[in-house]
Amino acid sequence: TRVQQRAIPHILRGEDVLIRAETGSGKTLAYMCPILAALGGIVPRITREDGTRALVMVPTRELAAQVLDTAARLGKCYHWVVCGGVMGGENKQKEKARLRKGVSVLVATPGRLLDHLRHTTAFRADLLRWLVLDEADRMLDVGFEEDLNAILADLNRRTENAGERGTRCTALLSATLTAGTSRLADLAMVDPVTIEIDPEEPEYELALADAKQMIVRMPEQLRHTAVEVPAKCRLAALAGLLAGWMQGAVPKVMVFLSSCESVEFHYRVLSWLASGGKAKKGAKGPRGAGDVDAGGYSVFRLHGVLSQTDRRAVYQGFSKATAGVLLCTDVGARGLDFVGVGATVQVDPPSDPTTYVHRVGRTARLGAEGEAVLFLQPREVEYATVLGDLGVNFCAASVPAMLDVLDGAAGGGGGGGDFERNPHLHPAAQKLQRKLHAEVSGDKELLTLAKDAFRSYVRSYATFPSDMKHIFHVKRLHLGHVASAFGLKEAPGLIGKSATRERLQAAKDAKRK
Repeated sequence: TRVQQRAIPHILRGEDVLIRAETGSGKTLAYMCPILAALGGIVPRITREDGTRALVMVPTRELAAQVLDTAARLGKCYHWVVCGGVMGGENKQKEKARLRKGVSVLVATPGRLLDHLRHTTAFRADLLRWLVLDEADRMLDVGFEEDLNAILADLNRRTENAGERGTRCTALLSATLTAGTSRLADLAMVDPVTIEIDPEEPEYELALADAKQMIVRMPEQLRHTAVEVPAKCRLAALAGLLAGWMQGAVPKVMVFLSSCESVEFHYRVLSWLASGGKAKKGAKGPRGAGDVDAGGYSVFRLHGVLSQTDRRAVYQGFSKATAGVLLCTDVGARGLDFVGVGATVQVDPPSDPTTYVHRVGRTARLGAEGEAVLFLQPREVEYATVLGDLGVNFCAASVPAMLDVLDGAAGGGGGGGDFERNPHLHPAAQKLQRKLHAEVSGDKELLTLAKDAFRSYVRSYATFPSDMKHIFHVKRLHLGHVASAFGLKEAPGLIGKSATRERLQAAKDAKRK
């Protein structure tokens, strides 16, 4: 790819590089190939006892596992170059043992890496030659700036003591460049070569609330669709859209929701619907792997409150699935590369418009075609204009056409334009809503889950930044309609702890022990 063509020569020469390229452009191979080639070519051969020679930092555990897998597959021809990882949620004692033996290429999340730098005395990094900061803007977004500063100071001290400081090659990669990434570059790099990969379309600029400029990239072969969906038929529209795609047009889909409670609720309901409403409601499957329906696709879920074991199982399961739907929070929005994802659906719009770009970047990767669907309530349609300023050209879609796909749809029933104006009156939407109300009211656990999902949705809505309040204001929400989206006949109180989150956290803590 273009980013590999331009970046690899600089990294092979040991130059610091600052890379900005669209998602799915092959950035991981742009740094991993030259690092492994250089390490494998050292004579005499390096040994693991030398310690860490190359360090790759990424923001999430899922991305760390993905990069580590790529490194392991690429490095098979250099069997003496040992690849390993340290990341939050894994067994720290096993990681210490691994570092004690030595890891030539280490992939890490910042928090766990800093912990080992401070407390694992056997961790050697004095011969570090390559440092990679992948998805650098995301690491800053999630609050790792202080950890990154401490890590860089520690690494600089170690390499200076060994007389190696001037020989380190640093690569910083991101789809967006911000003031934060510029500060990080100033701290970690010396006279970096800047590599910017422009797509065929013009650059897109977005003025943020703090008046700083951010430039983002999106694949030109990605088709964007904005759908006006009233809250009362949101679940029905999503079910119809997925059912249509799963008939063969799009085998893998990622669906983004605003909270872990909402992911859990939709996972339960869509797993049940995927099986034709015949499976036992609430069937969870092994480690969140999902239920397989008669049509042959699975439903998966991914969010930050799942244990590391469950998250790894979901990642591997969705990667291997021939057809499936992954429901996720923004944990799945950055860096993850699943083969065959043909579409993304953003049921809940992101509070930061640039997050839209990273969500849709899970599809249309490396030149493949892709679909990106955004659900907007009638009072939120102005958000499409905001994204239009980012360079997104939206197509329109018909909610009744999505509903027609559902089993039991009456094919419009003579409603015509009435269903376009009031899609919640569509026979398929009404039938599904009645079934959902019955399931939720008849299952105490599902009722609690629905109430938690409703509350988390409203709370998330209230966190939109001030420059978006004219579009997303919690006081403009029709709480009764939102309640219907979660199978509730009336809106529950907004005060109360999330029993769902507490249950998930307890299960996560139990697995750690």
